[in-house]
Amino acid sequence: MSDFFKDYCKSNIRKDLIYLNAYSLLNLDEVAEEFDIEEISGLLAMFYYAYRKGYLSYKQKFLFDKDRLYFDNLPPEDLGFYIVEGYGVCRNISYQLKTFLALNDIKNYVATTDSKEFFNSPRTLALFVNLKPSLLGDHVINYIKYDKIPFLYDPTNNIFPKIMGYSLLQYPDYDKIQPVWIVKAINDGIVMPIIKKAPPSDKMTEIVDSYFNYLELFDKNIDIFEKFYSDNKEIYWEFHYKFSKVKEKKLY
Repeated sequence: MSDFFKDYCKSNIRKDLIYLNAYSLLNLDEVAEEFDIEEISGLLAMFYYAYRKGYLSYKQKFLFDKDRLYFDNLPPEDLGFYIVEGYGVCRNISYQLKTFLALNDIKNYVATTDSKEFFNSPRTLALFVNLKPSLLGDHVINYIKYDKIPFLYDPTNNIFPKIMGYSLLQYPDYDKIQPVWIVKAINDGIVMPIIKKAPPSDKMTEIVDSYFNYLELFDKNIDIFEKFYSDNKEIYWEFHYKFSKVKEKKLY
């Protein structure tokens, strides 16, 4: 662990960044009130729509850049900061969603999955899951527990992967089954088995249908999100100023 990392973790500038990030995410409550959102489907749709359209970023633009990784050995809970900067990959998106849901008292975890051809063999896949591997897969998503319903959500690809059994998932319209684990320490690549059983299909159908209905509703009411961004723009720019110092390894 570098001296800068240790100093950063204890610094006032990090405290400021955590506060500003949480404050802006909590302000999404104003959007939720406009749409009478109270259920998980609306919260997930609101987060997805807001980050994807740039309403959670200081320049009102978001770029998914799959050719770069944005983490710089930051503490895991800080990886979502890059969303405010306007760019990131799956791990940044999932950690920002984790923060948002936690602020709304919703239990959730960052999870990792892997789509390598190595897992095409059912026997290899079962053996791999049972060995409890300590490594990260090639993609990061979220595992959410809401109203006694556990389910998976991919905020990068706007998809709800299906739980297929113990530590297994399947994406819609995709035959392949993949392993999935909860991330314990992303910087160290430490994971653990995750899923025990799938939620009732009728409950998940209701959540998914409601989610996509909200996305259609948001498209017809962009002015509410525009106002949200306008009200939070100063917070984002203050965040950007402070986080720019961190990226330059300046803490004062």
